Amino acid sequence: MTDAHRSFERACSKAFGFLCHRFAFAEPEFEQIGREAYVRFHKGALTVSIAWEPGAPPLVELFLPAHNSGEPQVPWAARDGVPYARRIPPLRAPAAFNQSIGARRRRHAWSEPDESLFERYLAEIGRELVLVESDFLNADA
Repeated sequence: MTDAHRSFERACSKAFGFLCHRFAFAEPEFEQIGREAYVRFHKGALTVSIAWEPGAPPLVELFLPAHNSGEPQVPWAARDGVPYARRIPPLRAPAAFNQSIGARRRRHAWSEPDESLFERYLAEIGRELVLVESDFLNADA
């Protein structure tokens, strides 16, 4: 595991810790598969997953049982024979964040990010997640 992957894990735990104490999600699980790293928070059948691989900003994905969700099922996301759906919420870092790292740095920022970049970005995305997906976060599992 690279230093950047460790920084990503620490920053996710810090920025998304509110999922545990405010929305009753379990403590995060960490997994690295090749270049990609995942931090997942579970609440019963619901999952908030934050993924990152070098060269791209972190991505937040929501996983839920596909039945009656209105979302298409994703075959590779099934759990224990239950079809799951994946939803990518429309989250964007605020313009102020993008301006703070500058245009040239923005093109290369995610190739070798430092922990403070992860922390700032994930904190903004976490705040936006609460606004955009409050029904999902507040749902009973």
